[in-house]
Amino acid sequence: MTFDTLTPACGRKGGDDGPKPGGAGCNVADLCASGWHVCTSDAEVMSRSSTGCKGATKAGDQALFFATRQSTNGCGVCANGTSTGPECDSDSCTPGCLQTARTSNDFFGCGNFGTEATCGPLNRFSENLCSGLEGSPWSCNAATTADDNGLCEAYTAIKTGSRFGGVLCCRDTCTDSDKDGVCDSADRCAGTVLPESLSTSSLPGMNRFADTDGDGTFNTLSSNDGEPERRFTLVDTAGCSCAQIVDALGMSQEHAQSGCSLSTLENWVSRVKEN
Repeated sequence: MTFDTLTPACGRKGGDDGPKPGGAGCNVADLCASGWHVCTSDAEVMSRSSTGCKGATKAGDQALFFATRQSTNGCGVCANGTSTGPECDSDSCTPGCLQTARTSNDFFGCGNFGTEATCGPLNRFSENLCSGLEGSPWSCNAATTADDNGLCEAYTAIKTGSRFGGVLCCRDTCTDSDKDGVCDSADRCAGTVLPESLSTSSLPGMNRFADTDGDGTFNTLSSNDGEPERRFTLVDTAGCSCAQIVDALGMSQEHAQSGCSLSTLENWVSRVKEN
């Protein structure tokens, strides 16, 4: 049986930095931020990334697999064709089939973990009953016997922890009036001006944050005392720059002169996620 996996079920609170990293009450759509969706196919990934999976992982990374909605019709054959004939089901292994609910065998993605695959730019896949992702929170064996034939992993896949990857998210087609990389529908701050200018220096201070080069990621001078480096993007802040965040929180603009403090960013991002 198929069911809706396109509509978020827990308010997008899943994921490694969400309040529900175990995924309870969530579905796959909850793993992408507002304005983004789980990439639908190998073709969409290629259209959004000219280098395909390159950069999804780097040397020294832990085992990571980032799933898309791209499935197969058996034998690791990518269902990225146009045929909807009777030969196109989940165990035919016939090339050239259109991706439909009938071709829901396995699923492809990017990473350094999983069975090696070639599906356009996608380089890994789940394999039968997620055997390619063994030893991780990924699982494709539902509690019922309906999936025990290993032909419908695209509908039975679950992940009960935040390690070993997640999903590959593609940006929704959208209007971005202020060109800050955040769709108007998800943008809390209209008219964002990037890069940000600071009054104290060209770069933020230690553990202060501002997008001073206009690339959508907040720059900072990290502490050298062994604390983990924190990273924030305009997507995390719903399209708001440091100066706009300070203003929205009713703080003096003096708080933005050398970049927003870590506590200010964390407070704002928490508010964005809750609402």
